[in-house]
Amino acid sequence: MSIPNLGCIAGQLSIDRRKRIVSSKFTTRVRQTLKEKLKLNWNPQEISAYLKLNGIASVSHELMYQYINKDRLTGGYLYTLLPRRGKKYKKRNLKSRRIWKHTEKRNSICDRGNEADQRIKIGHWEGDTVEGKGHKNGIGTFVDRKSRFTIIRKVNDKSSIEMKNAIMRAFSNYPDILKTLTVDNGTEFALHSEISKELNTNIYFAHPYSPWERGTNENTNGLIRRFYSKGTDFTKISEREFIKVQHLLNERPRKCLGYKTPKQVFMKELLKNTKYCNTLINIGCT
Repeated sequence: MSIPNLGCIAGQLSIDRRKRIVSSKFTTRVRQTLKEKLKLNWNPQEISAYLKLNGIASVSHELMYQYINKDRLTGGYLYTLLPRRGKKYKKRNLKSRRIWKHTEKRNSICDRGNEADQRIKIGHWEGDTVEGKGHKNGIGTFVDRKSRFTIIRKVNDKSSIEMKNAIMRAFSNYPDILKTLTVDNGTEFALHSEISKELNTNIYFAHPYSPWERGTNENTNGLIRRFYSKGTDFTKISEREFIKVQHLLNERPRKCLGYKTPKQVFMKELLKNTKYCNTLINIGCT
């Protein structure tokens, strides 16, 4: 009479238990929510937090990955909705970027101040350009450092006039929330003095080839690339469509915010101060 291998039996029982746990937690509502949020470019961590905070279910992101993998093995498509899907991050060729050889003094990021550096209050923004097809057009992206609230505006070319117009469209209705703006050394920000004067704000410049000094904006641009891959011709997309993506980003929970959304954090800060009354009225138009 052969003696059963207890280790193998215990291992199989453990696998069976895990399968039962995955199956029992993934109710119809959880499965539907998972699909909906994946299509909005959320990741499993964000979806897991959303389910818990809204009292829908307690499903860890590890279980979600198991469920997605099981779906893939049975011919499903959920894995195709995962951000990056295992693709290695490719750094930008920063040295190909045109750097502005300035003739007037610019404010250095070193002089920006503690309130902006420590993300103490809203109103300190980072700005950048997401380039379109052929590096000829793009979108201006502006992200509040504290709340991660994002504003997207279309630019028809890489000129400084187009970028100035984009910034004015983004903030002219409520200049009170623009205390500082930190940008890189691209030629599109050459009209910084005019922008500073018209919006009564301070513009600071990061060091050349130092994207980590504007890490919040860089990360947001990565999120935007999930909607628009490299090589997208932005001239064929209306600003109204970009604003829809802006709303999706602002209503997406972030781990760095305790899984609150940028809109929740931003609006909470606005409500704390009466000077933002006009902003509260106009913010719905952004």
